[in-house]
Amino acid sequence: MVLDVVASELEALVGRVTGRFGRAEPRRRVREYVSGLVAGLPRSNGWTLAEQAGEVSPDGTQRLLRRADWDIAVSATTSGPMWSSGSVTRAGC
Repeated sequence: MVLDVVASELEALVGRVTGRFGRAEPRRRVREYVSGLVAGLPRSNGWTLAEQAGEVSPDGTQRLLRRADWDIAVSATTSGPMWSSGSVTRAGC
């Protein structure tokens, strides 16, 4: 039950953020990146997140974070309230 709520909240968050990207590749990378961050990995660094996403290196995610054309402030404004008051927080994630 809790996992269903977390999965639903994660999909809602990813959906709100991925709308900021025009191309499919950055949208896919955002989904993989956020999923890796909440996956409970022992370490969340570029290599472990890339491995979790099935990538051979962290280059694609690093490119997303450094060079993708997106509005960080708008994304933080639309996704921040979801994390601070949503059920993901209540579930202890």
